[in-house]
Amino acid sequence: INSSISNSVNFSALNTSQIERIEILRGAGSSLYGSEAIGGVINIITKKGQTDTPMAFWGEMGIGTHSLFKSSVGFSGQSNGLSYNLIGSMANSDGFRSTNANSDVGASRRADGYESNSVKADLGYAFSDLHRLDAHLFSSYINGEFTGYTGQESSAIRQQAYGISSTNKFLSNWTSKLSANETRETRQGYNSFNVESSSYQTTLRNYA
Repeated sequence: INSSISNSVNFSALNTSQIERIEILRGAGSSLYGSEAIGGVINIITKKGQTDTPMAFWGEMGIGTHSLFKSSVGFSGQSNGLSYNLIGSMANSDGFRSTNANSDVGASRRADGYESNSVKADLGYAFSDLHRLDAHLFSSYINGEFTGYTGQESSAIRQQAYGISSTNKFLSNWTSKLSANETRETRQGYNSFNVESSSYQTTLRNYA
């Protein structure tokens, strides 16, 4: 979810139902998390198939102010070395008016709504206690409105990330992990006349 276009983290792309836990590390951690981990790391660990757990289904739904509606559904499990996890979520809201239409120049009288959806999938297989193969997929789409120079504008963001990794323990004190990942991001901006005003697309590949 790290954006190479805006050089920031798009936390809104990750639904809380997909998070297992969050680790906060103080200080430099570039040896484990890359060259940008200078002052600290927020490590968001997403859910995966649990160990020795039969297939389990779950779902949740919520409503709120400004016509907010959100829901998530998924299933996960592990059996005979095979682990799997699939989560789908969506949310939409009419939003609220963030500006004063009577005084702010170019302000819209409409509320700034949004819609989002995301899918996350993990699949892994342990050949033994020493060797394991994993694959993952993440896709999210967010379309949000905001008040811009021409009135009410909108921005659509689509992020996709997928990869595969192999973990092998060759010695008691030596574990090797090889991975290949690709991340794609597309951003499109629309003015108040619903005409596309900007478009960006990037593809990042990582091998480690």
